[in-house]
Amino acid sequence: MTSETKDSEYVIEFNILFQMVRKECKDKPEDLKQLCERDHEIDELCRKLSDSAEFLDLESKSKGLAYVAPVDPNHIRNWNDFRLRYTKFLPKLFETSPPTDPYGQLWNSSDQEASDVVTWIETNLRGSDTNLDELQEALKLDVRGVARRTAMFDTFLIPRKISNHYNNGNSSEPSMLNLLEQAQTAFIHGAPYAAIALMRAVVEATLRDHYVAKGETLDVMIESARKQENTPNNHMLRKRPLPKVVNPNELHYFRITANNILHSNTAKDEQSTLQNRWWMDQKQTEKQLVKFFGMIRKLIES
Repeated sequence: MTSETKDSEYVIEFNILFQMVRKECKDKPEDLKQLCERDHEIDELCRKLSDSAEFLDLESKSKGLAYVAPVDPNHIRNWNDFRLRYTKFLPKLFETSPPTDPYGQLWNSSDQEASDVVTWIETNLRGSDTNLDELQEALKLDVRGVARRTAMFDTFLIPRKISNHYNNGNSSEPSMLNLLEQAQTAFIHGAPYAAIALMRAVVEATLRDHYVAKGETLDVMIESARKQENTPNNHMLRKRPLPKVVNPNELHYFRITANNILHSNTAKDEQSTLQNRWWMDQKQTEKQLVKFFGMIRKLIES
């Protein structure tokens, strides 16, 4: 976690470039390719935006943070809009076809990064009294797995209002931000069941505290948030429906998955037994958990 009171110069640069590109294409990113082919300055502007976004992404991943807080909601909107609608139309990606399995591509590229990390460690251990295998055995640690999952994790951007609600994550009291940080730790260190349990708690806390969803169980809370209207109340955050980018069915699938894992597959009457067999395979498990983290990130950031 990191706590910042002002946007960094790199965040400011990204937002300025994004607004300039958005203005040039009149917020129609699908027109960017044609505009770039006609105008060298627009092409150069788009490449600068792409470089700026790549730097921000690499910076957050290099720090290994579960979340950054507090973050200006305007930056969160710009960042998510850029990633959702603009990235595939930037010049660097014109000749690149969208991957048929983006999470598989992410796993493969992250695993290659992890392999490079292992090679670097082995090189630096040469001539010492130990080797990497002995070190991993002593520490009960899978270095390649830890490095891969660290690369796969996408840092959350916590809106200022939510961050303030939890004292920017600086409280020792249990909170949604503490749970999120521990869910990331469990995922990175190869404890998927623990990660699922903590992610479930994050979803419950988010629905309860920030969507003011009613109900004693998670399925009721999801339906409450899905059906309710956007109305003020006495909470610091207003009552609101689920954002359009969050699919209630995905939340229910996550809930069913968590129930099956935490309660030894007791929900046999739900559409779960066959669908949830991904947890028998490490690669599929890591891909699925990243999908779940992505769903939760939308729930929080939106």
